Amino acid sequence: MKAAHRPLSDWIARTLPTDPPTPGPVNDGAERADARWLPRFGQGWERRSCLVADRDGRAYQALGLYAPESGETVVELDNYGAPLPADEQAVALIADIERQWPQPNLSESELAELADQASEIRYLLLSRLAHEGDPPPELFHILPWHDVESVCRSVVGLLRGDPPAPVRALGHLFTPAITQVTGPLEQLHLGLAEADQGLIRVGATALCQGLYLCDVRRLPPSTARAFVRALALIGEANPFLTHIATVTSARLTDTAAVFFSARLTREMTKFAASSGVRFESRQFADDSRLRVTAQVNQAGTLSVAIDYAVPADDLRAQLLASYEAAVFQPVRIITDEGAAWYWVALEVRARRLSGVMSLSAPERFTVQADLGPVGARELAEHTPEVLRPSLWAADNAGKSVWRTAAAALVDHHPVSMAVAAAESEGWR
Repeated sequence: MKAAHRPLSDWIARTLPTDPPTPGPVNDGAERADARWLPRFGQGWERRSCLVADRDGRAYQALGLYAPESGETVVELDNYGAPLPADEQAVALIADIERQWPQPNLSESELAELADQASEIRYLLLSRLAHEGDPPPELFHILPWHDVESVCRSVVGLLRGDPPAPVRALGHLFTPAITQVTGPLEQLHLGLAEADQGLIRVGATALCQGLYLCDVRRLPPSTARAFVRALALIGEANPFLTHIATVTSARLTDTAAVFFSARLTREMTKFAASSGVRFESRQFADDSRLRVTAQVNQAGTLSVAIDYAVPADDLRAQLLASYEAAVFQPVRIITDEGAAWYWVALEVRARRLSGVMSLSAPERFTVQADLGPVGARELAEHTPEVLRPSLWAADNAGKSVWRTAAAALVDHHPVSMAVAAAESEGWR
């Protein structure tokens, strides 16, 4: 059983007997160690508000721990090595939460009190809770979401042609609640401020994906609305992101939308076989430019066809340049054993981008194809082994796209390496 009271931060410092007390070396000099798992904090510690001095000699209360048997006191530190400010009331609340660990039951007044604490304390507390328990979504609302909303407002302004507005860096504070969201939001903001089309496209695509995949219940309503306003303009600016922006907004507002998700089976139904139908299929389309067709034939082959009806014009040319070597549509195949990602290479035609992949169908599975297309920059995050199944699933037109992309990229890019490996294995 874990100790009730142990460090929230991976950095602590003993208090030195000065007047007022000052913190000693970080982790007693072992800065690479993680104080949260040091054996010395296995048991016997109590929460305490410690009086410490800052670098200018001013005294304040900080979050700490006290060992009654030894009389030792340590303070918890932030990423800069400074003690985390916390008065006696805040320390008492954190101690109570730790006694209820890992499923604390907090009142509205206690949540409001937590929301008034230092951002780093809120982050550390929620990080540990999310790792060791299953906290209710509303608990994550105590994070400083107003900073996220400020960046969203600035993004909306930039998309409308307004000058950049000063915003606060979001950093790591929101990762206990959501991942792959605030980073892309800042990336999009920077791209818009610097008129970097590649950065804009990558940031917008990743933001849509992160919001689509995250637990939206962990976002306060006001933050969800701020994201929806940004998504509307993202979908208008990039026709390849219209669908993902629309369905993600629907998730954030709990409204109806056309999701590209099909539950299929490898075995044909008796009705289909007796009526002479050679395949069963699911076709999905909405008012966006994206059309997806998923089908399974009697041989047990799954085919997924992607079609973006985006005619050639100056906007399309600019967007295609931001995707670099080629455009790929992510497709997720979900089975009882887990999920696998594929990327369908899209051939650029006069009035559309389209592609097909085919593979042996699992027994029972779901096809999801809501996410926005990606380029070589995103595929660089994956290993050649992860990309390999997508190459073998491509049709002849798709194989040509993969080869063309590899020729335009450096030899050590995962796409180039995957194509080279596949060709050595007889991929034609």
